[in-house]
Amino acid sequence: MSDNKRKHPNKQSGSRKRYKSDGTRISSTTIHGPGVFITCVKGKERQAGKEIKEVFEAISDELWPRNASAVDSPEARDNPGDDNSDDEDDEDDDIENLILKERAKLQAGSERKNNASTSAGKTKHRIVIHYTDTPCILFAGCASPIEPVQLTLAYLDEVKRTGIARTRAVQRLEPISGTCMAALPELLVLGETILREKLGDGDSESGRTYTYKILSRIRNNSKLTSAKVIEELPKKVPPCHKVSLTNPDMMILVVAFKSVAGIGVAPRYEELRKYNVTQLVEARDLDLEQGTDSRMKKLQAKEPPEQTAAPTD
Repeated sequence: MSDNKRKHPNKQSGSRKRYKSDGTRISSTTIHGPGVFITCVKGKERQAGKEIKEVFEAISDELWPRNASAVDSPEARDNPGDDNSDDEDDEDDDIENLILKERAKLQAGSERKNNASTSAGKTKHRIVIHYTDTPCILFAGCASPIEPVQLTLAYLDEVKRTGIARTRAVQRLEPISGTCMAALPELLVLGETILREKLGDGDSESGRTYTYKILSRIRNNSKLTSAKVIEELPKKVPPCHKVSLTNPDMMILVVAFKSVAGIGVAPRYEELRKYNVTQLVEARDLDLEQGTDSRMKKLQAKEPPEQTAAPTD
């Protein structure tokens, strides 16, 4: 009888693993490596992902141009296999040598095409959006050679200069240079590597010292606490750099989300409105309004007072 039972179509193998009870699809991507945590308007995660991917891809193509195809590379141009000057010498060779040479040329051309297609496939998606299935949070992974902090600064400087965000749902950006498991020992190891690389140890003659402040944002994680991170992480900062709680040169961002944690060193954090895109646009609009008001006041001050005609009898 059990063989004659009909299986319910909604209870097929694997259906519950792919979808939640509310019908939304469960993400199978894993956050890792350098990238940017992004906060957005609730319910607009997909829109924010598409918007920021388009913006980041455009800026990345300007700062880190994609490599030319292998066909146009110097190796392809200088490859003697493509040189037709050997045709005259081929007339003196026997048939067997001619066949071997032609075969070698064909193989070389095929290898170059394969390398070109492989290279194009690897660099096609340099910005990968990871949807976290958590309201208001997503992650933009950055492939080499894209540097998340530099990418974020380029975008925020553009917003500050133009007052145009090119996005509607994106709110705050949190760039990180590396990730690890969201546990304090692993976080301290990662922090020592990143902080020494980004801040320097001050040993070289041109080494600069910075003031810094640690900002910890922990979401959906009960193993890490901001108090513990702020207490332990300064021990991994090279001693030449000093803490400044009021006006730091660098903000050390510690972002933990579920089982993943990341660290980034963010300059000009207060100047760029704590990397908040919406606030940058609002600040730009306010500056324009104040500037217009001040210009109008100056123009009004230069205008001569109105003269009234004396009454006539």
